[in-house]
This record gives sequence, structure tokens and C-alpha cells, in this order.
Amino acid sequence: MISYVEPADGSSPPGSTDTEALEAQAMVERAAVKFFIDTQSANWRSLEEMPSHNQGFDIKSVSLDGREHYIEIKGQSGAWTAAGIAMTPAEILCAAQHRDLYWLCVVEHALDANRRRMHMVKNPFGSAGQFRYDSGWKDVAVSERSAALVPAEGLRVEIHGIGSGEVLRVVKSGGLFSRIEVRLDNGTEVVQIFHPAKMKLSKAE
Repeated sequence: MISYVEPADGSSPPGSTDTEALEAQAMVERAAVKFFIDTQSANWRSLEEMPSHNQGFDIKSVSLDGREHYIEIKGQSGAWTAAGIAMTPAEILCAAQHRDLYWLCVVEHALDANRRRMHMVKNPFGSAGQFRYDSGWKDVAVSERSAALVPAEGLRVEIHGIGSGEVLRVVKSGGLFSRIEVRLDNGTEVVQIFHPAKMKLSKAE
């Protein structure tokens, strides 16, 4: 399994573009929490719903064997699709800390009693095979470009159609072009005008 991540940019959570949308999502979340409590109470010694602003999880529960568990409930107005379920950094950290005692509970069609369905994922952090960072992360990354090598004594050079070897000497021939003297790996010495499109420079290992 692969989990995707996206950078925090200070914007609202995915799908929450205005107050009306936020209120609708809050209604879905409340319905999901209520459905979990109504259907799962018999499976736990106790279930304690956290305040809405609680960081990391929605339900603190005690299992029948006396261990404390932490449950994050994600309500969906529709189906759980390939778009995925968003978890906050606080939820991820809590999941990483508690591992097998942390549950991700997804309730599909939370407002539809005829289609409502619940999925319980134990240890979502430990069960994820990868956390994949797509190319969008370049927008928040500190990036550097490697400086292109220029002909210099001691560098390795690969010459298309001729072979590879060591640069022995570089002679400026006027303008932007350099003439390089190269000892090929077979012992032959050649002189060539350096052509970046046909020659590849690298540092000697």
C-alpha cells in the first residue's frame, strides 16, 4: 500500500472551500462518529468521544482486555474512492506513536442509513508501505542545480563514436571552443574540439 502526502499551505482542508461546505462536512463527521458509537459500543469496555478540537484522534476507547486505544473517524458523504482519506500531521504522529493501538475508521455514505458502511484500519501508519511525495513538492523544496562541468585536466570524458579516457590538456582555440587532448582507455591519444552534445565529462573516481 502507498500513501500520498501533500504540503501544508495554510489553506482549508481538501473540499472545504466555504463556510457552507465546512458545515456540511461537520455534519458528515458527526454522523460518522455517532454511527461508530451506536454500532461498536458492545465491542469495547468504554468509548469516550473527544472534543471536536482534539488533536490526533476522535475516540479514546478501552478494549475488553483493558488496553487503551485511539480511534480517528473519517466520515464520507459518498464512497471511499481513490482520492483517498486525508489525515493531519497530528493524526499521523499519533498513529506512529500508538501503532497497533491506533485505528483509522472510515464511514462511507455517513448520512445515508441504507448505504452506510464502516471500515476499520488497524495501525494505519505501520501498515502503509510507502509515503510517496509527488512532483508537487518541488514547489516547497529548496532546490539547487548542479554546475555543469567544463573541460579540465584530470576529468574523464566520453567521446561519442570514439571512446572514453582522461583529459590530459585543455587548449583554448579562440571563442567559446576548447581543444582537448585525451588519453583513451586503450592508450591512444587523440585531440578533439570539445563538443558538449557529443562528449560527456565526469569526475575521475
